[in-house]
Amino acid sequence: MPTVIPDLDWYLEKSKTQGISPRCPHATLDSCPRFYQSLSLLGNAGSTRIDEDDDDRLLEKWKKSDLWPKTKEQATSISGSNNDLFSNYCPEVAFERFGYFASVLARYANEIDRDNAHERLAKIGSTQNDWRWHWQSIQPQHYSECPLYSVLSHRGVDAGMAPDDGQSVVNSSVKLKTGRVFVVHGRDDKAKLEVRGFLEQLDLDPVILDEQPSGGQTVIEKFEEHTDVDFAVVLLTPDDRGKLAGSSDESQPRARQNVIFEFGFFVGKLGRPRVCVLHKGKVDIMSDYHGVIYIPLDDAGGWKLELATEIKNAGINVDMNLLGE
Repeated sequence: MPTVIPDLDWYLEKSKTQGISPRCPHATLDSCPRFYQSLSLLGNAGSTRIDEDDDDRLLEKWKKSDLWPKTKEQATSISGSNNDLFSNYCPEVAFERFGYFASVLARYANEIDRDNAHERLAKIGSTQNDWRWHWQSIQPQHYSECPLYSVLSHRGVDAGMAPDDGQSVVNSSVKLKTGRVFVVHGRDDKAKLEVRGFLEQLDLDPVILDEQPSGGQTVIEKFEEHTDVDFAVVLLTPDDRGKLAGSSDESQPRARQNVIFEFGFFVGKLGRPRVCVLHKGKVDIMSDYHGVIYIPLDDAGGWKLELATEIKNAGINVDMNLLGE
């Protein structure tokens, strides 16, 4: 029986076969306790941590929910002296961290087992994306197979919220208006025009600041006037270079400072679920912004399906049939 490689192609094909969203619509800290617990535990295991205040708030909230695990067998966990076993994990978090959609991942017990496995894999010419190069065993899982998925879907948009906590998956103070999408960009005109054209293909109204009349306004006044939008797409392109002051290291590619400013503005104004980042090349990515979606701006156009899905999941009317036009 061939080994299943639960990579992105495998995941999207299972979603397509079932006629459902390509990625899990509940994969945010505020809408799924397993997503939260998986990401929080990764912070304790050496990955970037969730902000401490956010973590405390989320933990208190989810412990009040009937979706919080009641037994150790149900709970998401990382165990072993070297964090060797990940159990009951959110497949979306597992993919973002390890590259595989799986609910259980177990490392090799020792170097001898790992080296023996590598020798076998080399003999059969196994591909680089074969998980057996890194893991002794994994349990592939599509989000539709997660025990929380059907419960969250049945409860609808406010799925996973503790009773009467007044919160929503998206910023509840933001009302959907006209399908306007602000495009934050740097100097990469090709990427800007490609994204604008795709948003127009979806019958959305892209807002690009340098295409709007100034009317004698300062740049910040002009910016503020045109931020009445439902969603923001941020293009992180390697337009500038920078490094830590006093460091002897070479400077690294980064986005322009105005892009970073506008990125933070829209996270605060719209809420993280209504901001999506498209990144290109080896540009510095701000991993501290948990809950913001980062999508590679690949030449093959794979970003288009992911971006359309994120916009749709934010509550904006998107006809996915327009993707094929």
